[in-house]
Amino acid sequence: MRKKYRLSKWVVGGNRWDRTRTDYGIDKRFLLLWYKPMCHTKVVRHDGFGTSHSREIITFKDRFTAELEIDRLKVGAVPIQRRYYTNGRLVGESRYKK
Repeated sequence: MRKKYRLSKWVVGGNRWDRTRTDYGIDKRFLLLWYKPMCHTKVVRHDGFGTSHSREIITFKDRFTAELEIDRLKVGAVPIQRRYYTNGRLVGESRYKK
């Protein structure tokens, strides 16, 4: 049987020729040989203007943190569902119960 989760690399803040920063993401198997990236809802709070929601790929700044998240998912933990940002900074994460 193939792995259910695997580590993937994403180039952030540039194009494929200008590799400014590499983040690590998690791909989840949804068919026998096919994977797709795990996504979450990005919630951005604007000062005095409410919030905006969008879908975004779950990424981590270092490989160690991404591998810890994969280990959590392998034992049945709930994945990240939402990340909250204010003024361009991550202020919180939430996970829904199954």
